[in-house]
Amino acid sequence: MTRTLLILLIGLTTTGHARSSEPLVDRELTALLVALDGIRREHDVAALGLCIVEDDALLWAGATGIADRATGRPANGDTVFRVGSVTKAFTGLALLMAEDEGQLSLDASLKSVTPEAPLVNPWATTHPVRLAQLLEHTSGLQDMTREEFDHSDPTPLPLTDAVRFRPEARRVVWQPGTHSSYSNVGSGLAAYALERSTDTRF
Repeated sequence: MTRTLLILLIGLTTTGHARSSEPLVDRELTALLVALDGIRREHDVAALGLCIVEDDALLWAGATGIADRATGRPANGDTVFRVGSVTKAFTGLALLMAEDEGQLSLDASLKSVTPEAPLVNPWATTHPVRLAQLLEHTSGLQDMTREEFDHSDPTPLPLTDAVRFRPEARRVVWQPGTHSSYSNVGSGLAAYALERSTDTRF
């Protein structure tokens, strides 16, 4: 596997002293960047994007490394990174917000929210797949198939179409809620349920 990009989101908290409105001290930032860049180099990652936020304030944003291995062009604060699974946090947050607004319940079964979603669950009568389980990787769904993961068509795919791509793979392989196993499929189905519950395109 070729390692290319790394994204880090770091939330700062203060311990043992009052919060300061002053920007991150230069020497602390320099030490952090040196340490992280050392990890980047050790694992042969091309570039590292970093955003430091405290409360509602952006303290620092930028990048180290190279954006293009072929040309050696350096990465900077405007470099576009592939965010990948970082989006799962935003999907989960969006569902929590929708629950707070009374638009859905994380305890609801996927089928009660989206009966048309492709899903085969042998335990559906007693153990339906719930929205919370889709987010916490305990739904019993396996990860994407190779065909799904390597789908290379650059055209944006609406969730309605995405969840129907290789629908035969949407099979629950063990009783929901009994085991944890990472599955990209769960977040997609949760987002689809959010779309249906809020009538808002994800």
